Amino acid sequence: MPPLGGVPAWQEISLSAAQVNGTAGAILGAYERFVRAGDMVTATRCAIIYKSFNDRLNYIARETARVADVEIKDEIDATQVRPDTARGVPPMRDNIRSASVPGTPSLAYVGIALLPELDRTINPRSNDKTPYWRAQEYGHQYEHEVRGFFFGPGYSGRPSFPNPQQSRQHPLFVPSKKGRRFDPPTLEPRGFLRTGADRAFRYWQAEIAKLDVQIARELHNLAKSRGA
Repeated sequence: MPPLGGVPAWQEISLSAAQVNGTAGAILGAYERFVRAGDMVTATRCAIIYKSFNDRLNYIARETARVADVEIKDEIDATQVRPDTARGVPPMRDNIRSASVPGTPSLAYVGIALLPELDRTINPRSNDKTPYWRAQEYGHQYEHEVRGFFFGPGYSGRPSFPNPQQSRQHPLFVPSKKGRRFDPPTLEPRGFLRTGADRAFRYWQAEIAKLDVQIARELHNLAKSRGA
């Protein structure tokens, strides 16, 4: 079950327990050695390093969630070819929300694009109210003719019979048995989730690597300062 209180995300990023235990184990191992040596001053400094390590993991996770949202929304804007869907209906970018889960020890967990938020992206005029973000993300190839009408932005103007050549000017399509048949054009994949998540993961990965180097340096300097 996802750690976000059971809320699923489109993609998850986290450290494995082995990864966390590797660095945390090095810190706690040093702490125990200093305690056994009776050096409580250095042991306390080691405990501070451990807390800082955990705090920074939680910070990286929070920032990665923020970066994911920014990058996904930027990619939605960059690949948008039509006006926003309808007045009074939040556009797809408003349904992008990622989240992190703080913890001790922290796994630097990030849930990218929470699915309940994505699933709010629906066509309010459709009968089944099916979320359409998957078709936008992955593309869609219609296997049969469909019937329906086109509307202008915000469902403005009179419904018109479908015209594939005007599909970019009349973005809103409502299926209807009374409409004319037409062969809808292939919907090309926009890949905003994949692109944004990949950029966020590369940020997360780079920050984790820098943190590992920093912790190793701090432990080395700590041991060096007491002549160990």
